Amino acid sequence: MNNVRRRRIRVVIDELRKDVPNIEMARSIIENVQGEEEDVRDNTPESLQEFERYAVCEESCDALEEALDALDDDIETAVVALSRIDGV
Repeated sequence: MNNVRRRRIRVVIDELRKDVPNIEMARSIIENVQGEEEDVRDNTPESLQEFERYAVCEESCDALEEALDALDDDIETAVVALSRIDGV
């Protein structure tokens, strides 16, 4: 996860912590970041897939998926998942 995508995730976290968050805006950003991160993961050569950077990318993709799944039902779970990315 690069710094630009991390900053976008921080924006989503801040939005979701509001009293009345804009869920659709948050979903849109998460989906865009997820697509970009999946592209990075899917285009990583096999020779580099054993390195920590690839593992971080996979973890980020998993956390983004978890956040999207939780977004409608449990905003706090989505925030926790996104916070794992922010710390990566």
